Amino acid sequence: MENRIEVVPFCDHWAKDFEQEAKRIRESLGRGCHQIYHVGSTSILGVWAKPIIDIIVVTANPSACFEGLQDIGYRYKGEYNIPSHHGFNKREGREVNLHLYPEGHPEIELNLMFCEFLRTHREQRDQYSGLKKDLLAKSDAFEKGSGGFRGYTLGKYEFIKKILDQCGFKRPRILHCTHREEWKAVRALRESFGHDSKQREEAEENPPMLWCLGSSIKGIAQVISGPMEGDRIITSMALMEDMPSHLGKWTYVAMMEKWLRDTSAKRVFLSVLPEEISLWGNHGYERTQKIHSDAYGQSEEKVLLEKTSDVKVKLGIKDIVYE
Repeated sequence: MENRIEVVPFCDHWAKDFEQEAKRIRESLGRGCHQIYHVGSTSILGVWAKPIIDIIVVTANPSACFEGLQDIGYRYKGEYNIPSHHGFNKREGREVNLHLYPEGHPEIELNLMFCEFLRTHREQRDQYSGLKKDLLAKSDAFEKGSGGFRGYTLGKYEFIKKILDQCGFKRPRILHCTHREEWKAVRALRESFGHDSKQREEAEENPPMLWCLGSSIKGIAQVISGPMEGDRIITSMALMEDMPSHLGKWTYVAMMEKWLRDTSAKRVFLSVLPEEISLWGNHGYERTQKIHSDAYGQSEEKVLLEKTSDVKVKLGIKDIVYE
């Protein structure tokens, strides 16, 4: 049954399965494979897990790895809800979910820290196994919501969030808003930021990007198309004030701009209030005369900025990611 989720006791052969699969991947990708990690529940001794090996492959150039992975039986599945993540799977023979990331991507550290914490904390490890079994007993375990996530996956959300907090994961990261728990946080944020009903309705039609610090959603932004093909405009940016001093809107915009340019964007603009022009000028942005706000229905109060100089952004924990 396609929708069935099988969770089984930990199997000793999973580590060997990973090593054998990692060898095939390294041979196919050659120097393109910089690091390879066994992650997910099959990498954690004693945890009940779906019998599917999860692997992270780190590379400098993800698109250059696609052909090599497809040559050894992997199918491309898309980004899912994580910008600059490339998901693959293999269902013939040894079943594998493969996650291809550019170097420095925060989700690499997230996965490694989560797994290492459970390996060294037996109580939480056993709680995770118990939670999985409890979730599978629920009637909605196999049902997919509007974001494509099953009840089983959503049921683990709060536990995973708690573990990430406990293990000290604090990297800035961006996500696509996709499932009900994230939408709850977005609606609460929009209320606190004072967004009007029209802005909230537009967000429902065009799901926002989430600006996260560790497991917490701290801000939001929208991406809309500009009047010319390939133009993307980052707008409706809002960030909570309780952020570390070295992090700001520019931190998340740098990640979004990198992701947009790596996908389909030819030009990326920011839509900001006039009083914010000088702030963004410190990060290499200047007012553009190429397009006007009324060309895409933006408020007359907003102005468009375009990056005209390359300013290195510091995150404090790590330099700006994926470069």
